[in-house]
Amino acid sequence: MSIAGFVSVFYIFIEYEELVRRIGQPNTLDLVMRVIAILLILEAARRAFGWILPGVTIVFIAYAFLGPYLFDAIAHRGYTLRRVVGHLYLTGEGIFGIPIGVCATIVFGFVLFGAFFQEVGASM
Repeated sequence: MSIAGFVSVFYIFIEYEELVRRIGQPNTLDLVMRVIAILLILEAARRAFGWILPGVTIVFIAYAFLGPYLFDAIAHRGYTLRRVVGHLYLTGEGIFGIPIGVCATIVFGFVLFGAFFQEVGASM
């Protein structure tokens, strides 16, 4: 699983220029790498937090596909696998957008600050 995760993320660095050229038109390998990354992130969330977080995420991903079949108050026209996976993978709202930005700036600072306090003996 770790090798699949590494390959699916490292694929962006290897194919960066091609991904930019064919933005909005992913080929089959792009879709496979995106789906692998999303599934592995859901599995990592399940292992770290239990079933609640990935369960909620799966419900919202399912909503993107099942929109045409729901009742009128929450129905929508539905989205294709290509569109949903593309949005979750490379856009600013996806995996490599806001979530990574928050982890890299805010969460990392708090973890570093806590580790520093623990090392100097300021924690209880």
